[in-house]
Amino acid sequence: MTADTLPLPTIPKPVSGGRPIRYRCPACEHPLPDPMAVPPAAWQPNGIPPAARREAHFACPACHTIYSVLNGLPCLMVEGDLWEAEPFLEHYEKVREGEGLAFPLDTVRALPDLPPDTCTRSLTALWRHRRDAYDRLLAILRIRTSLEGDTLNILELGAGTGWLSSCLHALGYQVVATDICRSHRHGLGMASQLAISPGAGGRESSFLCIQASMERLPFVDQQFDVVVAAASLHYARSVTRAVREAARVLAPGGAIMLVDTPLYETASGGEAVVARHLAEQRERFGSDGARAVGPCFLVRADLRRTFALAGLRYQEIPVHGPFRAAGGEARRWIRRAFHRPELATMPLVLGEKEGGRC
Repeated sequence: MTADTLPLPTIPKPVSGGRPIRYRCPACEHPLPDPMAVPPAAWQPNGIPPAARREAHFACPACHTIYSVLNGLPCLMVEGDLWEAEPFLEHYEKVREGEGLAFPLDTVRALPDLPPDTCTRSLTALWRHRRDAYDRLLAILRIRTSLEGDTLNILELGAGTGWLSSCLHALGYQVVATDICRSHRHGLGMASQLAISPGAGGRESSFLCIQASMERLPFVDQQFDVVVAAASLHYARSVTRAVREAARVLAPGGAIMLVDTPLYETASGGEAVVARHLAEQRERFGSDGARAVGPCFLVRADLRRTFALAGLRYQEIPVHGPFRAAGGEARRWIRRAFHRPELATMPLVLGEKEGGRC
């Protein structure tokens, strides 16, 4: 049984189709005007490299904060968030390099399918699960497409290399990819290469890439139909704030969808697994910066409560068919019986916002 044949929930249709993206200042929350080539001289902050002056800037008229566009990527983050993220980003890139997760552009473009016989068994299994999760996500997105044929506005949190945003755009959705990582191998630098396509007048961008924090999304309220977080929400410094921000930018009837996110029944179960992984990473790569951002796991009851406080109806949808799901539950029962560390589950978590038309 494939993901497409599993029973699907009743989901309201989206409110609207594609709309222009409107931004707001992540520092003071004032709406941002369109980017300008040169900000007012009185607002020019110290320390901006000369190359930045040759690109566009977002300038907040309320607090006079300047947000630069460097190498085509807008950075809509406050400085404090950037500084706090640096230890994690250093750790993240070192671990991804060590674990063989730095794929070339052509491989990233083909994800979630990997070239045969090119990766280890563990990586192959990881991307097989992600393929199942992706298929399940697409099945739900197809249900959410409006009867009038309007496209969905989708925001991806923690987009990384942008493979998922690229796939969704190729299917006709309007997509904005966000992440705190600008790396050309593991972050938005790679995503921006995926987003560039040949056009009649030169190179054109197929989807937007924005450097932004999940806890301070630089977008005005109620303008996305779907917010997707694939293997990312558990890295947020504050999951509560990230979910609240996702709910804020959702239009009435919109939904947040979490995929490839480890859920545990108890915090102690997640902490034991994360501690073991961090110890292995210290030994193999000499890196210990993962704790600088988030917990690296989620507790099911806490996530339910967080969704409820944000005004989202919580639902878990199986990614795999009944046979694989039963096998996973059997393994978890055996581990509990022998007092072994808890195994995570990774369903598709759906949080629906009230107010949409059905």
